[in-house]
Amino acid sequence: MKSKFKIFIILLQTSFFIVSIDSEIVGEYFNSKRLVAVTVFACSNNDYIKLFKQVMMYNIKVVSGSNYLNVNASFTDLMHFPYYKMGVYVDFSCDFGKQVLVQSSNSYMFNSSYVWVIKVNLTTDIKKEFECMNFGLDSDVIIAVDSDNNRFNLFDVYKVNSTWPLIITSAGFYNNMNGLSMTFNGSIIQRRRDFRGIQFTGTTVIIDMNIKNFTEDVLKKFLDHTIDPHLDAFSRCVYTYYTYLMKMFNFTLKLQGSPSFGYPKRKGPVLHDGMIGQLEAKEVDVGAAAGTMKIRTRMDVVHFTLLPVWMLRCSFIFRHPRTLATYKALVIPFSSTVWVFILCLTLAVGVILTLIKHLSPTNSADEDKTLTGNIIIAIGALYQQGLATSSNKVPERIVLFCTLIMGVIIVTFYNSMIVTSLLQPPPKNLRTPKQLLDSSFTLGIQDHSYIKNFFETSTDPIVREMFNKNLKKGTGYLKPMEGIYLVQKTQFAFYSEEPIVYRIIENTFSNEDTCSLQEIKLELPVKLQIPLRRNSPLMEYFNHGLLLMKETGIMDGMNKKWRSRKPHCQGNTVIPSVQLQSVLIAYMVFLSGIICSLTILCFEIILFKCKIKFREKNNTVRKKLKYRKKINHK
Repeated sequence: MKSKFKIFIILLQTSFFIVSIDSEIVGEYFNSKRLVAVTVFACSNNDYIKLFKQVMMYNIKVVSGSNYLNVNASFTDLMHFPYYKMGVYVDFSCDFGKQVLVQSSNSYMFNSSYVWVIKVNLTTDIKKEFECMNFGLDSDVIIAVDSDNNRFNLFDVYKVNSTWPLIITSAGFYNNMNGLSMTFNGSIIQRRRDFRGIQFTGTTVIIDMNIKNFTEDVLKKFLDHTIDPHLDAFSRCVYTYYTYLMKMFNFTLKLQGSPSFGYPKRKGPVLHDGMIGQLEAKEVDVGAAAGTMKIRTRMDVVHFTLLPVWMLRCSFIFRHPRTLATYKALVIPFSSTVWVFILCLTLAVGVILTLIKHLSPTNSADEDKTLTGNIIIAIGALYQQGLATSSNKVPERIVLFCTLIMGVIIVTFYNSMIVTSLLQPPPKNLRTPKQLLDSSFTLGIQDHSYIKNFFETSTDPIVREMFNKNLKKGTGYLKPMEGIYLVQKTQFAFYSEEPIVYRIIENTFSNEDTCSLQEIKLELPVKLQIPLRRNSPLMEYFNHGLLLMKETGIMDGMNKKWRSRKPHCQGNTVIPSVQLQSVLIAYMVFLSGIICSLTILCFEIILFKCKIKFREKNNTVRKKLKYRKKINHK
């Protein structure tokens, strides 16, 4: 508060000062950049007041600066404010201004967050004085050279790399008559598209291909989409984008490989392994593969391009079982309620026939009046097997007639459901992760760093249950070829990246197997962006280049080239055959009847033999009793 009051008093005391030309150029240039806040480092109090007054005329806020206000803050604190971009004015004609620039260079503040105007004298050797500064490709620095005739000549300075020579280009001039006149057109990115052939280092992620050193021949194979395009597809696709960026900005890339995209690790000064860890440790300049921002710790150590370069799609893929291939095939046409009703109807008809035969006044001697016999008659009538005998009783005929009608209706519906299930494509009732988890399928996942991290860190209860119950104790992590082989041969669901399994399926599956495939997704497609070093000067250039490739269709073309298409079902021409499993219930009923009948037969034989023995024993006893009676009588 005291500082603001002091500034206000000084402004009142110096309101009669004539505004100099250097203060006018500062206000007009910062206004052309549409800045809302600037920091001023002047060599005297009077210069600071003049600059403060002129800048405020353009509704630009002066947030800090100068060496006379006794601000109790470090230089770093003075330069950090919550603005997207901030202007900085430095007068290089005094030692204070030189100290400010040295501290700014050491703090790497010549970046895209600041717009610099540096005032120098006519005698200043720009190349000699500024060669040691840490300028970069994103440096927005204008050096205003004070001429003797009320004119400032403006020069744009930057470096391709902080260790490379300083590049100085004329940017325009300023005088009282014409005001600010800039000679260059376009943005910084358009003006600095030539990186002068500088070589950057980059890391790509290699999981499927066996590559150790990226020689010229290996790079040709790496970029050839006709050679196993499903292996490390999106790493190769991203490097294809880099070939366009290298031509666009005139730089080269020295490539190396890593088996991991970069995931948090518990120990060490570097928080991540793999590609992200190398960027974090500043071992490489760029990431030559794409990564996701969903892993939050990555955002603390690297920055990602704005435009996604790949959509990572993963899903469970499996062969959906056909309806008639299950042991319940003969039961499926009717619900459990209908089957209970049919059973009750059969028993009811048997009971009614038994009652009619017992209560009817006209009965024949050879007529079967048992309940089991009448139930067999009811089964024959209800299931269209015919009647063994014809009855002359009107009540019995009416019951049998109605039973036959009911049997025709039931059998017609049953047969139509069976035929329909044979002719139509099998219904796919496994559609959700929960249904897949509750099914008889064995689960497995691809040996892929992102997929492994997804299952091991996910908080979704279904994913956790899949990992704990099936994946952790089952097949575990598999190579794509191994997983797809299990999908083809067994009841197995394989979670994998789609493009790689699509190509394997296309090469190994028959059309019938392809038509039976089903997919279940656990998460939405993941957007992958290119990672760069944190606060890298290449960020805006790469964003510009990728957006240009997107607008011209290059990116869509590369995605179609490297992303394998989903195998298309050409229509199942194979006539479905009924498996043994499908009619298992019929065989079970038949075998259970045979076993039951044989068991009863054995029981009857044993009982019959026991009766014979009992009778023989009784006869022997009777003979002995008779014999004793005769002896006693004599």
